[in-house]
Amino acid sequence: MNCICEDIFFTCGLYDILTNICLIYKIEHNILYKFHLLYLLYISINYIIICFELGYYDTKYGNRWRKVIMKKLFAFLLASLLLLAVFAGCSGGNKPEPASPEGSKAPSSDATEPPQLQVEEGLERNAVKLPLTDKPVTFVMWTPNGTTFEGFADYEDNLVYQEMERRSGVNLDFIHPVTGSENENFQLLMAAETLPDFIHTIANYYIGGMDKAIEDGVALRLNEYAAKYMPNYIYYCTLNEDIRRQTLTDNGNLWGVHHIVDRPQGAWYGLGIRKDWLDKAGLEKPVYYSDLENVLTVFRDNFTLNGNGPLYLSFNGLSFGYSLIGSFNVASTQYINVDGEVRYSPLEPGFKEYLMKMNDWYNKGLIDIDSVTSYAFQAPNDYIVNGKIGVFDFIYTYTSIWKQAAEDPDWHVVALTTPIPDGKTYADVHVRQNNDWVRTGNSMAITPYCSDIELACKYWDYFFTDDGILLSNYGVEGVSFEFDADGNPQYNEQALSLNNISYTQTKYCLHNHPVFTIWSRELAPLDEDQKQAEAIWGMVDAAYVMPQGVTLTVEEGAEHSNLKSTIDTYVNENFTLFLTGQKSFDEWDNFIAQIKSMNVDRMIEIQQTALNRYYNRGKN
Repeated sequence: MNCICEDIFFTCGLYDILTNICLIYKIEHNILYKFHLLYLLYISINYIIICFELGYYDTKYGNRWRKVIMKKLFAFLLASLLLLAVFAGCSGGNKPEPASPEGSKAPSSDATEPPQLQVEEGLERNAVKLPLTDKPVTFVMWTPNGTTFEGFADYEDNLVYQEMERRSGVNLDFIHPVTGSENENFQLLMAAETLPDFIHTIANYYIGGMDKAIEDGVALRLNEYAAKYMPNYIYYCTLNEDIRRQTLTDNGNLWGVHHIVDRPQGAWYGLGIRKDWLDKAGLEKPVYYSDLENVLTVFRDNFTLNGNGPLYLSFNGLSFGYSLIGSFNVASTQYINVDGEVRYSPLEPGFKEYLMKMNDWYNKGLIDIDSVTSYAFQAPNDYIVNGKIGVFDFIYTYTSIWKQAAEDPDWHVVALTTPIPDGKTYADVHVRQNNDWVRTGNSMAITPYCSDIELACKYWDYFFTDDGILLSNYGVEGVSFEFDADGNPQYNEQALSLNNISYTQTKYCLHNHPVFTIWSRELAPLDEDQKQAEAIWGMVDAAYVMPQGVTLTVEEGAEHSNLKSTIDTYVNENFTLFLTGQKSFDEWDNFIAQIKSMNVDRMIEIQQTALNRYYNRGKN
């Protein structure tokens, strides 16, 4: 028995030595996993022998030992199987090396001069022959589920994908992670031995950026494939320099099929106000902060429940609060981009100005106390519907739902322009909620495991043809839309019966998917108050907002994450203390000094380097 134990300890020591050798000398990972496997098998055998020896020699407790042995053995074997599964998943074998399109140069991710996107000579837009295949083909797509509602469980119920199967002969099977477990499910996906054909929203989850995803064999570099099979997609990827930058990585890689819009989306999120309260008080919508303070005072004294503070600061007024803090040209704990120069908002003078204003309003009872410490994306629905607050952040599509829920027949919410400091104009404000031409978070990677890369490229390219754009934006004629007298598509009664434009577009269109979106379709079915919201919130520009798609390298990301996490935590904690008066503004200089002592300059430098690379994307 002692000999067996000694063998086990010897094996453990040998395993550790071999493991360290592999790590030091960078021996192929698969060899390391084989050591894992051999070690596990050896220990399993020795453990079984130990158990049976104990049972054999223990005559007094022989029967009990046999039961113990069987339980121990079963548990150990089960654990062994689980560990083997983990090792197998982690090893994953070598990632496949897809062949480059015939006649094209093999993809390279380390080119010093990123290539311009271009289409091979002779390829034309809209020249797509349907069906795309003579026999049915199925691709598998990992994607977080869309909003679930009556009549829609997942993307199997989406009209566009159903219609595309009929038109093209290509079917999509979907892997939907459980809502709330997307990140965990994605990590399990990365540990699997193989990957699905497509991974939607991959940029939201892949650590290290998409250049690394290509290097790791998770995403396929599409430059050459797109040039040969995706002329329609390339057309929209090269409409202007902003789109070109946002569709490429820092290394010039076209890493996937992007969600592109026909114009930068206007603000879909901003400040709202109870218009019925304004009317009853005989007040106009406020423009300046002094006007807003007067309105809030009247709301507090005459309309809110129990004199509750009528202003709700979403995300503590800090982590998301463009709607108010943007008036001072800062963006909470985020960066701003002033003519190509990266600045960290809490270091800017406007940050202190905003905090001092909020502290003043807090002391006057104008701010809902719960909102100071709660972290909701928007004010709770019951606060809005039941009259607890009168000014708040909101998404304009929600007004129809709230109006149905409100018991007061006069209940009426409208968009409110970002209030501006007294003496300023709208032209002086450059920070608001904004989206660029390309929604990188909604884009999709084709993986090297794709069963038919050429067919996959042609399938997604169809969505960038004129017919494909009509399909993805409006669905199927006669089912979800009709043409009006001028030949313009309009959602029909069936599509609009869902009473929520997000539901309509999720079920009958492709909403937040790798397609070309006509932004006007978003506004068409809205009521007048909702349509005005975008225009009202857009009265201030987003010139200082950082462009989407700026990425850090793996090394930069690790360093930046550690710095920003520590600094942001400190800022958030002190934000509440300053706002509530627990900390005097006499301590502001010490607050700034502490931030600088936490190496904030290095944090900004990393982001500046990334922004510079972004501006150089796609240049020859």
